[in-house]
Amino acid sequence: MQPKLNIRIALVDTVTSFYDRHWAFALTATLRKCGVKDIFYINVLPKLRFVKAIVNIRPDLVLYSAFSHGVPLVAIFDAYLKSLYKCKSVLGGAGATFTDIKITETTLDAICIGEGEIAIRDYLESGLISGRNLITKEKPDITLAPLIDLSLEPMPDRSVVYHNDRLLARIPSKAFITGRGCPYYCTYCFNHIFNKMFGTKVRKRPVGQVIDEIRHIRDNYPLNFLLFQDDTFCIEKNWLAEFSEHYPREIGLPFSCNVRPNLVDDDVVKMLKLAGVRAVSWSVESANDILRNDILKRNVTKGEMDRTAELFRKYGIQYRIANIIGIPGETTEQVMETIDYNVQLGSVFTSANIFTPYAKLELTEYAIKHGYLDPKRIAIPKNYFVGSVLNVNRSFEDFLIKSYCLLPYFVWFPALWRNKTLRRLAYGIHRYVLRVIYELTFLAGSKLIYGLRISPRIALSMTWRYIKSL
Repeated sequence: MQPKLNIRIALVDTVTSFYDRHWAFALTATLRKCGVKDIFYINVLPKLRFVKAIVNIRPDLVLYSAFSHGVPLVAIFDAYLKSLYKCKSVLGGAGATFTDIKITETTLDAICIGEGEIAIRDYLESGLISGRNLITKEKPDITLAPLIDLSLEPMPDRSVVYHNDRLLARIPSKAFITGRGCPYYCTYCFNHIFNKMFGTKVRKRPVGQVIDEIRHIRDNYPLNFLLFQDDTFCIEKNWLAEFSEHYPREIGLPFSCNVRPNLVDDDVVKMLKLAGVRAVSWSVESANDILRNDILKRNVTKGEMDRTAELFRKYGIQYRIANIIGIPGETTEQVMETIDYNVQLGSVFTSANIFTPYAKLELTEYAIKHGYLDPKRIAIPKNYFVGSVLNVNRSFEDFLIKSYCLLPYFVWFPALWRNKTLRRLAYGIHRYVLRVIYELTFLAGSKLIYGLRISPRIALSMTWRYIKSL
């Protein structure tokens, strides 16, 4: 049995949303296993007035997690915290892993690259000095740790987060992760960078452990729908076969998951149907073959996507489709090609994100090399909807924003797309008006897609939190 460590740790989240905090769940479980008793979770916007909430806890160690766009805000936040209160701090998450941060120019004590479980164990054992996967001011040269064996890790612990964020606890749809890793090298996704750093390895948690976690949550919190957020849920057929046998018998709640068209066949769809899937999500990204397979390196054919849509329709499973627009070098005609193909496929909900050039992405390097992006003027937006930071004119950016707002309506009402007069009228609506309509549609559509049963009070709270996150 691990001895209890006399240390107070605060998990500080700078993201305001109603999505589950997997990083905090995993680290809480790891800290508990290390014997840490006093763990706190604080969900704040990275604004200076929220520092008091941390000072009142008086932690010895503060752990942050941030996406790329949030790294500068965390640095400012931490500097102000350190001016009022002396403690150690570590930044992890995608922002820390994929953004070049000069730790000597911050007040942070350590930066975690990659997975945090081994890093935090090492850091505690070293007396908050160093560890694998950690860059510290004392030891700036990093030693990368091997990827963890998920079967040996403790069950994710949601208790601290749910105790401090009552909305997350009360929402009856909750997210789970059954594995980590993706073997594909899509140029717009972080996985190809991660694979180069740590090796390509897909790890699935044992089915029994996944079901134990779900059962624990079901017995202690409201739960009537599950979202499996693995990049590709059905990547291992043997695992899926075991899951489809045990899940409906031991849990039996409806769920959604992500799939990849080249991995979808009749057997996979049958197993998902047997397990009780309500909806699946998959991606077209671009209908243009050159953009999709040569530039984005999706390596997925239209034949595979046509077959995927046909199979899900055959078995009565709803599906939603995602896309990327504003790809470096993409033309208006190629965006329209993508919209037209989505209209042909049909879906219960179709979305499009505007490409964001995150650091180290192969697609970002491509954009810089070919003059689509000025490396000196890269400004990472807060989300995928505010516009393009590539070297595009305002008219094309306006077209991109209107296209993602109108896309679900084009798919729902094909005549709106195919009738040139109606299409021209739709694109004539101001983009800010379309954005409001789209956001309301997204919220309502999510409830419709998954058949969520949520009280009006919780729905209102979720809506308000979503608006604040934009």
